[in-house]
Amino acid sequence: MTTESHSPGVPASGHLGQFLVRYRLYAAAAGVIVVFGLVSVAIYRLTSEVRYEDVLAALDATPWSAIALAVFFTGLSFVALVFYDFNALEYIGRKLPWPSVAASAFVAYAVGNTVGFRRRRRLSPIRFPEPP
Repeated sequence: MTTESHSPGVPASGHLGQFLVRYRLYAAAAGVIVVFGLVSVAIYRLTSEVRYEDVLAALDATPWSAIALAVFFTGLSFVALVFYDFNALEYIGRKLPWPSVAASAFVAYAVGNTVGFRRRRRLSPIRFPEPP
């Protein structure tokens, strides 16, 4: 005779799973609020280090050709990253509409590369170690 510590008809690992399924909309909303808060804090801390006059002076000192090339190559890198995600989805056999992949990849890379995470008292993007 075994004693079970869970309700009949509910898998042993099911209480947490049922809770998450039942409240997934609220959990998603809470996640969005937490991410928005973290982004807000990061933007506040980044902008507290920069003065508007310094930005204008740096822009005036930068040739327009350098700015145009920077914008062009930034756009090109985002296009490459969108193709990277699209290729990864094809590799695993998932077919998703191109606009959906492009929009989600663009937003994910924009937020991930712009915001980064605070580590060792400075803002830096996450860097994962290479496997041995």
